[in-house]
Amino acid sequence: MSKKLAIGIDLGTTFSCVAVFRNGKVEVIPNDRGNQTTPSCVAFTDTEWLVGEAAKSQAFLNPVNTIFNAKRMVGRCSNDSVLLSSKKYQAFEIIDKSNHPMIKVTYKGEVKELYPEQILAIIFTKLKKSAEAYLGQVVTDAVITVPATFNFFQRQAINDAAIIAGLTLLRFVVEPAAAAIAYSIEKPNVKTECNVIVVDCGGGCTNVSTLFIEEGVVELRAAFHTHLGGEDFVDRLLGHFINEFKRKFKKDISENKKSVSRLRNACEVAKISLSSITEACIELDSLFEGISFYTKITRTKFEEMCADLFRRVLDPVETTIRDGRLAIGDIHEVILVGGSTRIPKIQKLLQDFFNGKNLNKSLNPDQAAACGAAVQAACLCGVSHPLVEDFLFLPVLPLSVGIETIDGIMDVVMKRNITVPQECSNIYTLRNAVDGLCFERVRKERTNLYVLEPNEEIVIPIRIFEGERAMVANNILLGELYLTISSSKSSRVIELEITFDSDRNFYSCVSATEIGNSASIMARMFVGKKRFSDEQFECIIKEAENLNDDFAEQKAIIAAREHLERYTFSVKNQMEETKRLNVMYKSVLAKCTEIIDWLDDNASHLEKQEIECHQKELEDMCRPIVFSQNNSTGKEIQQTVQMKIVSSLESALKESEAQLKGLEAKFVSSRHHEVELATQISTLETSSARLKYILKLSEFQNTELKNSTISLTARLETSETHARVVADRLVQAEARVQELETRLSQELQPFWVVT
Repeated sequence: MSKKLAIGIDLGTTFSCVAVFRNGKVEVIPNDRGNQTTPSCVAFTDTEWLVGEAAKSQAFLNPVNTIFNAKRMVGRCSNDSVLLSSKKYQAFEIIDKSNHPMIKVTYKGEVKELYPEQILAIIFTKLKKSAEAYLGQVVTDAVITVPATFNFFQRQAINDAAIIAGLTLLRFVVEPAAAAIAYSIEKPNVKTECNVIVVDCGGGCTNVSTLFIEEGVVELRAAFHTHLGGEDFVDRLLGHFINEFKRKFKKDISENKKSVSRLRNACEVAKISLSSITEACIELDSLFEGISFYTKITRTKFEEMCADLFRRVLDPVETTIRDGRLAIGDIHEVILVGGSTRIPKIQKLLQDFFNGKNLNKSLNPDQAAACGAAVQAACLCGVSHPLVEDFLFLPVLPLSVGIETIDGIMDVVMKRNITVPQECSNIYTLRNAVDGLCFERVRKERTNLYVLEPNEEIVIPIRIFEGERAMVANNILLGELYLTISSSKSSRVIELEITFDSDRNFYSCVSATEIGNSASIMARMFVGKKRFSDEQFECIIKEAENLNDDFAEQKAIIAAREHLERYTFSVKNQMEETKRLNVMYKSVLAKCTEIIDWLDDNASHLEKQEIECHQKELEDMCRPIVFSQNNSTGKEIQQTVQMKIVSSLESALKESEAQLKGLEAKFVSSRHHEVELATQISTLETSSARLKYILKLSEFQNTELKNSTISLTARLETSETHARVVADRLVQAEARVQELETRLSQELQPFWVVT
């Protein structure tokens, strides 16, 4: 049995991707159409629900029931500014239910209200089924990427969607950090310290993270994101062309959802095209009231139109570098991921910001985050491979958490960008305020403190918030912790220690206890209010199961229809080929024509039982014809078989005779070869004798040559000795001559003086 594998999912605003780490490498899993990314789009029709390419391709025909950008809605309230701004060009209806946004669609003629989590669950289900088909086993565990500063409720919503889809969340990974993990696996031999900044500009938001990489250790130092992405650029183009259409034809198409949907798809194609070419065309026939719309846009015009949005991409870059306590010169690599980083203007702005540094585009921008998530999933599942065994990823807390203190000020207990898991605590005193009791950090000036009287019992509410704003009113309330304190004998000032303990999935546990009172009871709670009650969550899961059942039923209907169509056309073709005109054949042909017409007329309202009933009727009508054909042709078949057997035996006999003749010819030729072989052997024996004689002669000559060499060597030695003697005598003669010359010069010296 193969080992259970966990997958990595990059849930994008516009496209999603799934990958797995196996056989020592990361494999991006294709969907049922062979594409390695799946559009994050879901559609509902009168007969079925669609997801991915199938949903996106029919969006302009069914805009009110085609859902996109669901990731931007999860974990938000209905009055959220980001949610309100994204409603402008959305064709589907968003309603408010208990301050939670819900999507209103029509499915099989029935109006349904769905949470954004349910839409994401459908996308997760699609990715899960693609992974199971690719791996050949059931997949239940996953690591999922999220934007850098998703708050608690947004992360919880993603977790809920995974549970609805039948997935167990192993861990969240920040999207740019996942890309950095993929980068570290791609370059495993990096041994020197390397500061990396990852800019992930996708469809819905821009995530930026600074990371420290060294020898398989990836430490996230700072992360930040802003709600700015490719969808915002598409909306800017869409608004421009709506105004252009209004200016040219004096008609407003903004209220026509089908026209806006068609124009939006064209704008998305134009945006992608302008990353590689300098001019894109918009050509839409009968866009609105029979009016066709043809126009062009240049890359320069597009860059000018979105200039303010492009500049906003640099804001999270500056914030992240500052939070990571780095300078621009400390960055060794700038890694680009996300589809929107293909836009030349964004690349130019980033390159200028980093003083001309070359940008790293080695990673596939659409798949990098999924690949990093797959590596993290392999680590958590204990996959044995050198690339992941020694790998370590250190995440950081995305948002600060703290409690409410005096005057509604938030006091931070655990700061953002601190490495998790981590435990932090602060000590507070309880003091009197105008509107009741409140907390304050312990300080030297201990004034206006609350004093607990003897035999008094109080319940202290501790309100926990998440966010970066100074006032709690602008942050997110995660929950309230209640601590009961009582006094039996003497009065005292209350001091509390409040501790936050955060895990790797950024879930915090908060505890509070009174200092100096061993009898006090510690209060503890896990941070976060559930968005759904247990009953609501059970209903959501049940509805998801019903949708899956509908999908399975629809697949069964499609399979039954295909089988009936193939069988009907096969029978019809056979009947037409026989060219018989009796009543039975005519009735079968009429039945085939009837079934084909029925399938065409009821293509969208077919039932499996009806299809099977028509199939059975046709088979029953064809059975007598098949039986009669078998009886009438039985003797002919028997004679044909006998003739085939006789002919096969005759051909076998002829082949055996031919083989016998061939063997006789081979025997005769073998006798000739035997005589030739004997002649060659005798010739070889004669040659061998001659070779032996030549060898003996050469040995005798070698002996004589050795003797001659020895005598020559002796004579050479003698001559060398004589040469040495002669040389000595010459030296002596030269010395004697020099002596005589000296004596002669001495004897002649007096005569030279007189002269």
